Amino acid sequence: MTNLHSFIDVNLLYECLDALNKKGAAGVDGQSWNDYNEQRDERVPQLLEQFKSGRYRAPAIRRTYIPKGDGKQRPLGSANGGGQGTANGSDQSVNPDL
Repeated sequence: MTNLHSFIDVNLLYECLDALNKKGAAGVDGQSWNDYNEQRDERVPQLLEQFKSGRYRAPAIRRTYIPKGDGKQRPLGSANGGGQGTANGSDQSVNPDL
């Protein structure tokens, strides 16, 4: 059985961070992509170390509701930069065609 940790490295997390929507809403921590990116050289290696050691816990998701054309609303969740980057890295490790 292969461990997912062996597929995720610093370069993959940097690629995933770069692929995020840079104009997206700030996450639950109030930080935008630009805020997170300013500290990327410190935060990405820390995130990887937490992930590989088993100490990483996915952050809370900020839930908001946006109106639909039929008058109903649909939920929209916003993670913080590290949470979204780690999720994208996991997805790419399992499904490299994404």
